[in-house]
Amino acid sequence: MKQQGVICINKPAGWTSHDAVMAVRRRLGIKRVGHTGTLDPMATGVLPVAVGRATRMIEYYEADLKTYRAEMQLGTTTDTLDVTGTVLTQAPFDGVTEEAVRAALRGLCGEIEQIPPRYSAVKVNGRRLYEYARKGQTVEVKPRRAYIEDIYDVEVDLAAGRVAFAVDCAKGTYVRTLCDDAGRALGCGAVMTSLVRTASGPFTLAAAVTPEELSGMPEEDLDAHIVPVEDTLENLGEIAFRDAKWEQYYRNGRAVEETEYQITRAPNVPLWLNPDSLIANTYKVLDENGEFLGTGHIEQETGALRPDKVMAERPE
Repeated sequence: MKQQGVICINKPAGWTSHDAVMAVRRRLGIKRVGHTGTLDPMATGVLPVAVGRATRMIEYYEADLKTYRAEMQLGTTTDTLDVTGTVLTQAPFDGVTEEAVRAALRGLCGEIEQIPPRYSAVKVNGRRLYEYARKGQTVEVKPRRAYIEDIYDVEVDLAAGRVAFAVDCAKGTYVRTLCDDAGRALGCGAVMTSLVRTASGPFTLAAAVTPEELSGMPEEDLDAHIVPVEDTLENLGEIAFRDAKWEQYYRNGRAVEETEYQITRAPNVPLWLNPDSLIANTYKVLDENGEFLGTGHIEQETGALRPDKVMAERPE
C-alpha cells in the first residue's frame, strides 16, 4: 500500500475535518496525516487529506480555487450565520424579487472584504473566535480579504424563500458570510442552510470516497485512490536539470547554479493571489526521466536553485 500521497474524502455532515483525518489514519495505519482545508461540521464534500511525507506539501495548496454548492433561506439570521445557530431575527421577504437576489449575489463577486463569523476558528489575540463567542465575549474582528471568482447556477424559489447557488472562491472565504451579506443587501436577512464542497483544486466530489467506503475498501482499490502528491501541485512551476549529477546535489540539499537547470514551466500565480506568495517562486524539481524529486525556489540574488522540500531519497 502507498505510504504517501493525497486521498480525497467526501466528508459527511456532522463530522469535523479532524474526524476525517482520524478515519484515514486508522485505515492506513499511518500517523502522519493532515487535511488541506477545513470544512465546518455542517458542510459536506471534498476534503483532500495528505498522507505520509505528502503532508509537507500542504502549504502549496493556497492557490487552489474551491467550488461549493450552497443554499440559503431568506428572512432569517442566526448567530452562527448558518441554520445550526440561534435565530436572531426573522423578517418578511415577500418584496424580494429574483432579479434583486441575482444582483445581490453578483455584487459579491471579485475581491471583497469579509468579517469572519463569530463562530469560526480565526484567531484574535491568540484565541479562536468561537472561544470568545461561547463565553458571550465580544472582540473586535477586522475584515479580511476574500476573492470570489464567480457565483453561478443560481436557483431562486421566492415562494419558499430558498436560494441555491454555486461559487468558485479562494482559500479563506466563508460561504455563510456570503449568504449573510446577500441577505443584508436584500434587506431581509439570510442564513445558510446547506453547503457542499464539490471541488478543491484538482480534487472533485466524483473522485471522493466516504469514510464508510474507505473503511471497507480493499488495499488495491485504496492504492488507486491515493494520488501521488506531484500530480496535485497544479500551480507550481517545473524545473529539470541539464545533467544527472546535479540531481545528487539537489538530493543532498545543496544549491544548483542557474546554468545547470532549466525552467520547463513557470509557476501559475492567479491574479488574486499576493504576488509575493510562496507559489510565485516555487517549482517542482524533476529528474532526467521526469520523476518528482521535491520542490525548490530560485534565489533572487544568484539565480541558484535552492532545495525546499526534498522528497527523493538521498543517495547512499
